[in-house]
Amino acid sequence: MDKIESRKYKAKERVIAIKNWYKTIPINIVATIVMLCITYLLSKDAEVSNFIFHVLLMGPVLWWVFFSAKGMQLFCRKIDYIEKWERKKVREILEEDTEQTIWG
Repeated sequence: MDKIESRKYKAKERVIAIKNWYKTIPINIVATIVMLCITYLLSKDAEVSNFIFHVLLMGPVLWWVFFSAKGMQLFCRKIDYIEKWERKKVREILEEDTEQTIWG
């Protein structure tokens, strides 16, 4: 019964995380458009240094990189497979090590 409840809890957490991820899409789009408009307006001004221009341009780029990484974390199931495989291999190695220390 405990495993079922923990799976339900994990499923609810996952659904909440996915909903929150989808809710941030419009916020990301609006923020990106605002940042790009500010960057465009500052690029027209000759007195603004290139450093400020590049920093403002990198903001939306990094924002979307992290947003995409979070989406991959939520939707890519291979990551769970790799974690299960790693746990299985660690368990096998530990079992082999304990067998060698007991009989060795």
